[in-house]
Amino acid sequence: MRVLGMISGTSHDGIDTAVVDFRHADGRLTGTVLHTGSTPYASDLRARLITALPPAQTTLAEVCELDTLIGQAFAAAAVAVIGEAGPVDAICSHGQTVYHWISDGAALGTLQLGQPAWIAEATGAVVVSDVRARDLTVGGQGAPVVSFLDRMLLAGMPGTRAALNLGGISNMTVVGPDGGLVAYDIGPANALIDSVVVERGLTTCGYDRDGAIAASGTVDEALLGVLLAEPYYRLPAPKSTGKELFHGGYVRHAVEVAGADPTDADLVATLTALTVRTVAAEVRRAGVTTLVASGGGCRNPVILDGLRHELPGVEVLLSDDLGAPADDKEAIAFALIGWCTLHGVPSNLPEGTGAREPRILGTITPGAGPLVLPDPVPSVPSSLTLVGARQVTDVPTVTVRRAEAGDLDQIVDVFLACWRETYAAVLPQRLVDTMTEEDARGLWDRAARESAPGDLLVALGPPAEGVVGVARLGPVVGATGHLASLYVSPRAQGTGVGRRLMDAAMGQLAAAGATSATLWVFRDNSPSISFYRHLGWAPDGHDRTQPEFGEPEIRLVRSLPPADGDGRR
Repeated sequence: MRVLGMISGTSHDGIDTAVVDFRHADGRLTGTVLHTGSTPYASDLRARLITALPPAQTTLAEVCELDTLIGQAFAAAAVAVIGEAGPVDAICSHGQTVYHWISDGAALGTLQLGQPAWIAEATGAVVVSDVRARDLTVGGQGAPVVSFLDRMLLAGMPGTRAALNLGGISNMTVVGPDGGLVAYDIGPANALIDSVVVERGLTTCGYDRDGAIAASGTVDEALLGVLLAEPYYRLPAPKSTGKELFHGGYVRHAVEVAGADPTDADLVATLTALTVRTVAAEVRRAGVTTLVASGGGCRNPVILDGLRHELPGVEVLLSDDLGAPADDKEAIAFALIGWCTLHGVPSNLPEGTGAREPRILGTITPGAGPLVLPDPVPSVPSSLTLVGARQVTDVPTVTVRRAEAGDLDQIVDVFLACWRETYAAVLPQRLVDTMTEEDARGLWDRAARESAPGDLLVALGPPAEGVVGVARLGPVVGATGHLASLYVSPRAQGTGVGRRLMDAAMGQLAAAGATSATLWVFRDNSPSISFYRHLGWAPDGHDRTQPEFGEPEIRLVRSLPPADGDGRR
């Protein structure tokens, strides 16, 4: 069964996705990871979400609108993933946590937004959602549910091992030598750092990229002492927390209590040290010998190097070593939970969440047809082996070559099909409608006539089907090349054609002397952004308004391996 897992975590910056093909035999699961990626929220949606989060006051109208808008964002991301990775049998959507109700250490309620009906309608697939609530009904914290995956990944490793997730909140699953397990939220990982970066406008990306700000600052020990005095850290496990406690106002209050006046860099350095100190203290307390880390905080060298410094006797690994990419482990976990729910398998761990008993998690939204569930699995699988993405074998026989004059009709067809079918779900209708066939023909006719060694038009065409994809390259300036555009016919999406065309285009740029490439994409075009991020592109913080359409764009960049003697990568 192919399951798409989707989650937006407590950093609320976008939607992480993973498609896993599960096979069950003899009580064991094998999961082939077919796709991983991330789709950033549109800037205006993220701003509305941040504004509505606790401790801010909001309205039921705003909650309703956010539920719809986030559901539509998840739906668009799912459509993009399916277009790239191929059809899925089911989707498990965590949605976006906006409130986790804790009183006297007990979890009384939890709310995730992102109406699943939008996802089911857009994809036709059955959707599992609202996975945390059932755990709460039997006395659990509703978190961390990822411990179900952690136990399987850590199975067979010696000593006391732990899986650490460094998202907005840090959480840890500890498995002892005897197989005993405990899991809980430790405290803030990126939550407080991000809040300061966003509130003070320290970066355009909204986080401390590569820990650069923290590395330039000095830890304020007095302020750190106030932060470490937080009572939550001394509560017994299982326990859970969130941005209801750890938010921008919390930082401002701590600064006031400490009588401190730190610079921006010193404040970020101090909050980063808080993450390192609280995590390291829990790792030492649990007697962990091997720590397997995942989450966005793994990409912050100040955090990861700080943990290694604080834990000299602990082997610190990334979850990539166990087959779960550090940036994508939670999305993989929700794909697993979706598989379990549809097969009648409980996927909460009472020893991890504090629930009285195991429960089948989530609610189910039918897809396009009648709801037909697979036969229940008689017992919880004992282990999970994750393997890397399969080699795509269903790619049509293709030839990548320079476009010729006779290709123009088919190039225009490809372009219009992408514009009208793929982008209609995410771009404003007025923008979709501005592109007529006459406009498209003029655009690509001009591109073909202007094609030159520095401005190449590359077409991809199986002889029997005509052109199914087209890429236009811009000039190479210095060591930087430009990809002007890339389109793959909707009928060819999910076959690997886009990846092959991209490789050819990047090879052309590398052969022309480029060591990096840039690309402008519409800010709200989540399918394209997801596709490019999956192939190694990342936003660099630059944006502009597209003159022709008046729509905001962001710039993506990626590095290029050197070309060989034949101009291939």
